[in-house]
Amino acid sequence: MDGNGSTTSAPTDDAPSRSAAPESVTSSAPSGEVLEVIVDGSSISPNGATLDLKVGEPLSITFKADRAGELHVHSRPEQVISFEAGTTTEQLIIDNPGAVDVEEHETGAVIAQLAVR
Repeated sequence: MDGNGSTTSAPTDDAPSRSAAPESVTSSAPSGEVLEVIVDGSSISPNGATLDLKVGEPLSITFKADRAGELHVHSRPEQVISFEAGTTTEQLIIDNPGAVDVEEHETGAVIAQLAVR
């Protein structure tokens, strides 16, 4: 304690050092498959793209949208992916094999059909 009744601690030599940039920031592309979804009002693309995935393989979905919305992923269990207006990226992982439709909720458009093996 110091003379004012409070404790102070001095830095120790065994404290981890801080680097200028966090190690988790990388400039590499996402691993796994990538699906780009463009939402322009009620116009959605792609429409019925087919992708082959392995169970547990990540699928990065990049949204370029003029409105918010959501995708319904008809997997087991079903999943919902929300997106906002602008450009965003979400990751999808399917844990069970089978045919999986990915549908844009507002329009009902089937954006992609995934063959998960």
